[in-house]
Amino acid sequence: MNKRHIITTIIIAGLLTMILFALNIDSKEKSRTNEWATQPLEEETYDGNDETEDEFAEVLIDLPDSLNSIVEGYSWSGELFCTAGGKDYYFAENLFSYALCTSDEVLVEDPSIDYVNLDTIQQTFIISVGEKSIIVDFADSQSVKQLSALRFKLMPGFKCQRWSNIADFNDRVSCPLEIDYPISSVANNHYIHRWIATVALASITGPTRIPVSSPSIFTNTWKNRIGYKGNLEDADAINKCISGNYFKNIKKEWGTDEENYPPALFSSLSLRARYYTDRYVTYQMADRGYGGGAHGWSTVELVSYDHINHQEVGWTYLFKPGCENQVLELFEKVAETNEQYKHGNASLWAGVMLTDQDGNQTGEMLLPQPALTPDGVCISFQPYSIACHAAGSFHFTVPYDKLKPYLTDRGKWCIGLK
Repeated sequence: MNKRHIITTIIIAGLLTMILFALNIDSKEKSRTNEWATQPLEEETYDGNDETEDEFAEVLIDLPDSLNSIVEGYSWSGELFCTAGGKDYYFAENLFSYALCTSDEVLVEDPSIDYVNLDTIQQTFIISVGEKSIIVDFADSQSVKQLSALRFKLMPGFKCQRWSNIADFNDRVSCPLEIDYPISSVANNHYIHRWIATVALASITGPTRIPVSSPSIFTNTWKNRIGYKGNLEDADAINKCISGNYFKNIKKEWGTDEENYPPALFSSLSLRARYYTDRYVTYQMADRGYGGGAHGWSTVELVSYDHINHQEVGWTYLFKPGCENQVLELFEKVAETNEQYKHGNASLWAGVMLTDQDGNQTGEMLLPQPALTPDGVCISFQPYSIACHAAGSFHFTVPYDKLKPYLTDRGKWCIGLK
C-alpha cells in the first residue's frame, strides 16, 4: 500500500467516525426529549458561566467566602438585606428554601420565610416563618437573638425527601418538591402517607369548594382531583405524577418551542411536618412559583389531619354550624394586634367576602382553612387576599379556650379538650 492509499484510508476512517459520533449525539438528544429527568438537588451544580439575554441588568454582590460555604447552592437575591451592629445580613433562596444569614451563620432557613420592613431608618423588620412571626430590630443584638425562636427542625419520626424535577424540552422549567414523610415507627404512618399524596396531588389543580352551614358560606377541602391511580405510598411515583402533570400543563399552555418561554418557569411545593400528636398531625404547605409576568406567586398555610379517624381537619370538622361570624370576629381581634396586619392596612373580612369581577360583594363567604397548633387554631391569608402582595402571608392563631364554645365534640376530642 503506497502513501496515497494510506492517507485516503485515514481520511475516510475519520469521516466515518465523525458521522457515527453525530448520529449518536442526535440519538441521545431525541431520547432526552422523550422523557423528563429527575435530578437530585445534591447533583445540581452551577459553574457561573450561564449566559442569558435577560433585559434586566445583572446585579453582582461580592460575598465573603465563609458565607458561600455556609449555604452552598443558594442564589442571592441581588440585594443586601441590611447592615446593622457591625454585621451584614443577607437574604438568599434556592429551589426549596429562603435563608436569612450573616457571614458567620444561617439565622433562619425555611420555604415560607417572609419579611416586612417596618422602618428603614431603624432597620426594624417583621420576620415570619410559618405561623410564627416576631419583630426584629437589627440594631439591637438582643432583638436579633429572637430569630432562634423561628427555627424549625425536622420533626422526630419524619424524613425529608427532595426532588428537583427539570422538564426535558426546556431546562428553564422546573417543579421542585420537598415533602416530609413519616417513618414506619410513627403511628398510622400509612394513613398520613396517603393523606400527603392527596394534598400534594390536589395542589396541582387547587382545592375543592364545599358548602358549610348555608348555601352562601363555603370552605375549601382537598381532593384527589387528577385521577392518580398509582401506589399512594410510593413517594417516587407521587413525585413523578405531580411534576409530570405540571410539565404537561406547561406544554399545553406554552407549546414546546423554547423561544416562546420566559427566562424561567417553575412551581415548587413544600410539605413540612410541624406538629404531631397521638391524634393529629399538622403540616406547613408552602407553594410558590413563576409563570411569567411582573412577579411570581407564593402561598403558605397550615393543614391538619386526624390520623385516627382518617379525616382532614377542616371548618366543618372543628366548628359547629352557624357560628362562622362569631369565630371570625375572634380571629379579627387577634389580627388587630398584629403589627404586620396594621402596617399593611389589611382587612380580614376582605379575605372571606367573595366579590364579582367588578369588585362588588356577592354576599357569599369563603372560610379559610383552619389548622391545629400547640397554641390554638391557626388560619392563614395569602398575598393579595387581605393586603397588597408585598405584605406577604398572614397567620392568626386564637387560643383553644376562647374557641371552646364553638368547637364540635369531635374537634374537642382531637385537640384534647374536655
